[in-house]
Amino acid sequence: MKRLLLFMGCCSVSFLVFAGGDDDYAVSKIPANLIENANAVTRNEVRRFEINANNRATYSWKVAYTVLNEQGDPWGSFAAYYDKLSSIESFEGSLYDAAGKKIKSLKKGDIKDVNSSDENNFLDDNRVKWHSFFYKVYPYTVEYEVVTSYRGTMFLPRWIPQMKNVMSVQRSLLTVITPASGFCTQQLLSFNSP
Repeated sequence: MKRLLLFMGCCSVSFLVFAGGDDDYAVSKIPANLIENANAVTRNEVRRFEINANNRATYSWKVAYTVLNEQGDPWGSFAAYYDKLSSIESFEGSLYDAAGKKIKSLKKGDIKDVNSSDENNFLDDNRVKWHSFFYKVYPYTVEYEVVTSYRGTMFLPRWIPQMKNVMSVQRSLLTVITPASGFCTQQLLSFNSP
């Protein structure tokens, strides 16, 4: 773990606040070069992985995707995986229209909780909580926020700012925080579009 953080480089950066509001997600605020040849745009993504001294961790992930057309619909859904070593502490979501106006908030009963593998596999403890607004008026924006607690810190979360070549990224940020007894207390990695 220490070698990974050394490789990433140590730095101290103040925590950035991620706030959405009416018209923050207006499609008109997306630079034209990010819309060209894209089905979806990652508007803003903030991931924070904090390792506690007792070998536990908390992972917060807040992301907003603007879905530009029907081919971008996979980004209109969101999934959070967990197992016997992790638990989902919170799962929230909102839907915004093309003007950036919030039109719906996620309700607890809207979240599906299913086995993450074959439904007939009773021995698998891996599960997924997922949601989709199933909205079909393009373009639209979804915003999701999930907090996961981990017992053990063997793996860091995956961070792939641009998941497919048919999507664009305005901003993606990963912060890793380790206990002060380590040689690096906070690491910030970010990806911003030019």
